Amino acid sequence: MDAPIFCPSARLGFGNIITQLCDYIDKYGPDALVHSSLKDFERGKAFSFNVKFTDEIPMKKIEPGIYCNPVTFNKISQILPKIMKPSAELLNLDMKFKTALHIRCGAGVQDSKGLAGPHDSFVTQATFNTIDSIIAQVPGPIFVASDSTLVKTTLKQKWGDKLVMFNSSITLSCDPSTCGGVTQSPESLMDAYKEWYIISQCENVYTTMGPGFCEKTNTGAGLSTYGFTAAAFNKRQFNILLCDGRVARYN
Repeated sequence: MDAPIFCPSARLGFGNIITQLCDYIDKYGPDALVHSSLKDFERGKAFSFNVKFTDEIPMKKIEPGIYCNPVTFNKISQILPKIMKPSAELLNLDMKFKTALHIRCGAGVQDSKGLAGPHDSFVTQATFNTIDSIIAQVPGPIFVASDSTLVKTTLKQKWGDKLVMFNSSITLSCDPSTCGGVTQSPESLMDAYKEWYIISQCENVYTTMGPGFCEKTNTGAGLSTYGFTAAAFNKRQFNILLCDGRVARYN
């Protein structure tokens, strides 16, 4: 039987890819082969990977799981720091915060609809009401990242210097054809990884979650793996902004 090789899909973003990578290493061990395309989309510039790379394309590709639950969170916390190290460019970022809000919107906001399936919304008005409540209660400054420029602008106008965020183009760390016409550049990709790393350093991480994926209709957004993996990387307090306005937590 041929040795397995993990070939990251060019159509999956950073959070999904490293969730799959950890699942793959967990199942097949630290010596399992990983295709060198893992370093694509500036991932190899932002991070160094302690895995066994190959340029071989397997006849049959395996697709590791993308699961977001407390068990996976703990596995990622154990595996990812061993196999992925931030570059000096990320380590030298002088941005430290206690709280991070990662507001993945997808189809839930007009300007980010192209960054998800047409029915894949991660937010509702109840979500934004909860976000405002959190910002009001939590001491600042608070780091904010989002796939919606509109959301970032609106929050900044309302809360001012209590919020800190990148003023850069929104993109996805995957095949540009999945980005809904959003411009992708090396700079915007690096900004996405910088935001992820900053989130991973915060004591409390909040991220959005849609109503869940429906296998019958093949639609629906679950938990954002970008915020999920950032919190897991340093095993931070992870808070889930449910679409009904409630907040769930991993203890």
